[in-house]
Amino acid sequence: EFRGRPGLFFAGQITGVEGYVGSVGSGWVAGVNVARFVLGEEPLVLPRTTMLGALCHYVSHADPATFQPMKANFGILPPLSPPVRNKRKRHRAYAERAISNLKSQIPKPKSEGPDSGRGGGQ
Repeated sequence: EFRGRPGLFFAGQITGVEGYVGSVGSGWVAGVNVARFVLGEEPLVLPRTTMLGALCHYVSHADPATFQPMKANFGILPPLSPPVRNKRKRHRAYAERAISNLKSQIPKPKSEGPDSGRGGGQ
């Protein structure tokens, strides 16, 4: 969301992301946040430990004087603690941490009755 004008959202190259992953991902985040804005809800801010969360954080918090467009890459993720030297194990640890952080952020569904249309009352 543009800092100077609430309700104005950007995605893709204009934001400073590069590549298909960053462009599609930033478009998804912008779309979700437009819907949340219209509904009067707080914006979705993904954890920095996720690739998309780290990329969004980078483009929205980088120093304008030294800003460089950025692709999704492991180098923008916060470091693991303790560090993992083996590349394959390190990438797996990044993924496991991201999934864990996402799971803890997802709100629990509100209890729905058997006639909610989700097949619970068949």
